[in-house]
Amino acid sequence: MLTTSVVPARLHIEMSGLLEIIEELKEEYGSINAAARAMGMPQATLHNLYKGKEQARIDTLRLIAAHRRQPLWKLVREIENRSRDTSADKVAV
Repeated sequence: MLTTSVVPARLHIEMSGLLEIIEELKEEYGSINAAARAMGMPQATLHNLYKGKEQARIDTLRLIAAHRRQPLWKLVREIENRSRDTSADKVAV
């Protein structure tokens, strides 16, 4: 059985899919800061993710998943799929 102390604090994921999701949150709430407040996370965290200044942490992904009312694994799968689609679009161009 895994405990939170065994799970790494960072997870490497492709950022393009996560950026799309953050952009949707920005559109929904009007700003990155408003979206962060709505999810109960530090504004700097979401802003730095949006600007590509830091990698997503598992706790941040959990907050985004909870806000979207989906399990963490579904959010990670969606991010992977969106990133894959974005990469395929770049190759096709």
